[in-house]
Amino acid sequence: MMNTISAINHHLNRFTAGSKIISCIKESLLYRITANRAEIFALGLITLLVPFIPVSLSALLIAATVLLFSARGRFRGVPGLPLFKQSAVFWLLLVFLSIFSVVPRQSLAVSLLYGLFILFYLMCLIELQDERKIHFLVLTFLASATLEALYGLYQHFISRPPVDPGWIDAKSFPEITVRVMGTLDNPNILAHYLVPAIILGLGLLMQRQKISLRLILGVQSALLALCLLFTWSRGGWLAFLTALLVFCLFYDRRILLLGALLLGILFWYQPDLILSRLTSATNLQDTSANYRFMVWKAALAMFRDFWFSGVGPGTAAFSKLYSQFYGISGFYAYHAHSFYLEMLVEIGLFGVAVFAWLMFSFFGFSLRNAFKMPAGMPRTVALAALAGMAGYLVHGLTENSWYNFKLVFLFWFLMALAVSAARVGKTGGENRKPFPGNPGRHDLQSPGPAARPLSVLHIISDANIGGAGRHLLTFLDYFDRSLLNVRVLCPAGSLLAPMVRARGVEVMELPQMPPDESFPLRGLYPQVKEMVRIIKKYNIQVVHTHASFAGRLAAKLAGVQLIVYTKHRIDPLAPARGWKSRLLNMVNHLTCHRVIAVSRAARDNLIQQGVAPEKIVVIYNGIDIRGFRRRAQNRPGPGKTGKGEGWPVLPDTGKGGEPAGRSSSAAPFTAGVIARLEPEKGHRYFLEAARIILEHGKNVRFFIVGTGSQEKALKEYAQELGIAGEVVFTGLREDIPEIIGGLDVVVLPSLTESLPLSLVEGMGLGKPCVASNVGGVPEIIQDGHNGLLVAPGDARGLAEMILFLLENPARARELGENAARTVEEKFDARVMAEKITNLYFEYTASH
Repeated sequence: MMNTISAINHHLNRFTAGSKIISCIKESLLYRITANRAEIFALGLITLLVPFIPVSLSALLIAATVLLFSARGRFRGVPGLPLFKQSAVFWLLLVFLSIFSVVPRQSLAVSLLYGLFILFYLMCLIELQDERKIHFLVLTFLASATLEALYGLYQHFISRPPVDPGWIDAKSFPEITVRVMGTLDNPNILAHYLVPAIILGLGLLMQRQKISLRLILGVQSALLALCLLFTWSRGGWLAFLTALLVFCLFYDRRILLLGALLLGILFWYQPDLILSRLTSATNLQDTSANYRFMVWKAALAMFRDFWFSGVGPGTAAFSKLYSQFYGISGFYAYHAHSFYLEMLVEIGLFGVAVFAWLMFSFFGFSLRNAFKMPAGMPRTVALAALAGMAGYLVHGLTENSWYNFKLVFLFWFLMALAVSAARVGKTGGENRKPFPGNPGRHDLQSPGPAARPLSVLHIISDANIGGAGRHLLTFLDYFDRSLLNVRVLCPAGSLLAPMVRARGVEVMELPQMPPDESFPLRGLYPQVKEMVRIIKKYNIQVVHTHASFAGRLAAKLAGVQLIVYTKHRIDPLAPARGWKSRLLNMVNHLTCHRVIAVSRAARDNLIQQGVAPEKIVVIYNGIDIRGFRRRAQNRPGPGKTGKGEGWPVLPDTGKGGEPAGRSSSAAPFTAGVIARLEPEKGHRYFLEAARIILEHGKNVRFFIVGTGSQEKALKEYAQELGIAGEVVFTGLREDIPEIIGGLDVVVLPSLTESLPLSLVEGMGLGKPCVASNVGGVPEIIQDGHNGLLVAPGDARGLAEMILFLLENPARARELGENAARTVEEKFDARVMAEKITNLYFEYTASH
């Protein structure tokens, strides 16, 4: 398409007026969309052509568009789309019921075609993520409907094709000699198509400010309404009245005046005939009404015989059984002439229950969001599409809406419009307003006395205190308690529990909470059962997990509004793992609505594991910079606390960050690692680097802060290297700021990292840092500017960097100062807590 546009531009430039023409084209809505995205053009083309082309060609166009979306990788994240679960279950049920159909081959073909229409719905949700594209697709639909209406009016006033005797009782209505049908070959189907178009046209008319545009849309709506009148479709008229009433009640009751005026003009045309036509729907003397009652009676008899699973999707099974067993001799029926009776007959009570679930979910999602939207085009389209769907379903009382596949397309098109507009138009809850001068950011105000704080449960499965635990503690220090009511669920005996309680947050402890990577099925059921009980007991609205699959599964089963998972670690081997691991990752991430990546590297790793990019939000870890610095300054000196109390004897530091009064006896240079004692943290390389440094005869002391599974092995390795006397294992410490304040260099020898909190903390205190060049570390450290990077697993390189800082105190001070500025700009705890809170409110307000 881009090559075609370029060729047109080239040839137009050969004319003197070419530049003006090109300018007009490039300013057009069509050019701006199609030049950048072929997908929306393809969806628009399908919407425009469906009424006019054979169903087989429509199916080919949709299939080609599916291939286009697939080639561009647009289907990633589809399971997270609204109503995906309901529509997928409905379609799978149709396929399953087709196997047991009276005519399995025809039913399966129908189910596959329905699957294409559902894919069209999903593609619309993927693509329609801004007002411009929604507007484009609505205008395309209105153009298609207007062409149908013009052709229908041509039939009524000029060509006047004779009316089919089966469509009108000639004795009762001799005046009606023509029923317009457009290209759809059935006046009732045409009426079905016109009703939502009229409502959407009226909605856009209310949105327009220019008189000229209002006039155009007014004329267009009048043409559609006039064509609807000449279909003489009683069900279509009833559907229009229903849709108009629903739209007016939900959108603006003043439209009732406009609707009443429009109806008055139409009613004035032939009032007696219109009233007679409407009342004939219940008159058994009317041949059309009598025929419907007869078919309905047969359909009920068929349903009694096939009440559970139905006769099979599609009308072929119904018509076959009707003609052979249920109909009256001499009469033939293609379908039940009622959408709901036809559904009962085709897919049984169980299938109808699944369809009802889909419909309730659709109306619940769309209405819930539409009521929270600010005034604007998305809200108008959402409510107009909802009203159109209401009319569609009412028309289904007297007509099988899915007899014609073009009406099946219309059904999924209206769903796509309503849901897409609801997603785009919802900008947030009532408790948010733009920051002054920054419309892209939102300030969460206190909900006030009439509102209740959002109920949030954090679930963390790590019994030790690593990066995830410290991240959670920092969030608990800074979240707004007027907006959130937070509880924490952790393993029984967790080291984190007393620290959470000290912050005034309720803690619940649960035995045996394994992390995601272990994923044992044994014991999973009682864990999930207890978690579901807790979630329901406290009416939890948001479950935020830190490596707890059981927590996410429980939240899913409990129907929690928002499930968040923070990815604290990177799995560098994820792409190379087997299919079982990939399947586990996929299931794992399908159980959450949003995934917080603590770095861009973590985000990339999540995408490698199959997480949809649109689910991922990058929120950097934050620290309490001011609090950290205050605590570091108040730390006890070596003369105040001794080894007997468990305090590592660290030297005082001067104002410039250099150890004060350093000598071989009193003030050794200090280097420390603050991390869980696990293999991926690379403590062995730190110990090997320590031996190299000590072999140079330097007066250096090494600290390893933290606990973990490798503590015993690391102590033994230090003994083996002959450096045990110069290495202090502090165990678990709560006084991390004080410890970092006493170090001369912070070291992180990890083999894999997402965004290491200890590194951010060390930099925030102005300490020079040496870290492995892995994962999210390069997002924090610019090598040679605010820290030093070494290759992972390179003990000698690690030793050389530490020796460089020892021997170049001025350079070490410069690196530390730059590091402190970096943290102040990017890693403030208040910003982190605000972004997480914003995420909670933005999702729960729009879903």
